Amino acid sequence: MRRAWLPLVLALVAPLAARGETIYAVAGGIGDIYLLRFDSATPWVTEVAIPLGLDFGLTLEFDPQTQALYGFVRQGCPIDPCPPVTNGPVIIDPHTGDWSFVDWPGFEAVPSEGSDSDIHPLTREIRSLAVSNYRYSLNDLMLHVDEPLDIPLQTYGIAHTPPVEGGGGVETYAIGYAFDWEDQLFRVGGPGGIPPASSGEVALIGQIELGGIPTAFDISAGGVAYFSTYDSIEVSPGEWEEVHFLYTIDLGSGATTLIGKIATPDPQGYVSGIAVAPPGLGAGVLEIPALSRLGLAAFALLVAGLAFSRVRARRHLCERRVDAG
Repeated sequence: MRRAWLPLVLALVAPLAARGETIYAVAGGIGDIYLLRFDSATPWVTEVAIPLGLDFGLTLEFDPQTQALYGFVRQGCPIDPCPPVTNGPVIIDPHTGDWSFVDWPGFEAVPSEGSDSDIHPLTREIRSLAVSNYRYSLNDLMLHVDEPLDIPLQTYGIAHTPPVEGGGGVETYAIGYAFDWEDQLFRVGGPGGIPPASSGEVALIGQIELGGIPTAFDISAGGVAYFSTYDSIEVSPGEWEEVHFLYTIDLGSGATTLIGKIATPDPQGYVSGIAVAPPGLGAGVLEIPALSRLGLAAFALLVAGLAFSRVRARRHLCERRVDAG
């Protein structure tokens, strides 16, 4: 009898292993720009898609200390002649998609077009490598121009590792290319963050083998590095489809692992940014694996089955007592 319920027990446990980390993304196409939420283990399943009502692309970043979600933007130019270009940024409610511009003095001087920004988990400094080596402090709202990179890079994405136990040890990584146009993983600064990225020291970690072009990069609080890619594939003669994929990358070697396709509301949608939700900020109560639909169904079947078995056992015991009397 116990063996008969083993599949149900396994079904109940399965969501615990299958659940990954909550990732937010921005995808835009010919229509609206959407804030997406999906699980890292199943990026082809969209949990939430909220239209943002924007006409410019975003890269995304959670503040590791406040858990605020920021979008770094390059505003469009609706009039001629164009006014000076500004970079948002915007703060976004990850649950509703409501957003508003944030007034950070001097931040508009940080070039961000075609690149990414990331917030240091300890210093709360936004690092950007779009043109030079910039950092902007969210503590005192001051812009700093650091030492130029000793290897000029064109970067698709930048991300920081979480601090080690006891604090410190934060490293800065970038995905991009240098002289040979090959997609590669770089560390900016030394091992363990000594010297820091402000030194301009660059180390090549390894070449990245993948299909398509990297579009966004982030490292979770657990130390898992994710990035997305863009590719255009021919689905039938003369018909092409824009496809985005989610990968993980080994920060020690640059080796990549494909997780799967990222679903976008618009087939032509372009994923311009991803951000892994910090611990405790995900899909709410639905993020608890035991409360997934499969888990609840298995749990209900298990409880019903055990109750039925108990009733049968009692009936059998009563029948034995009657026979014995």
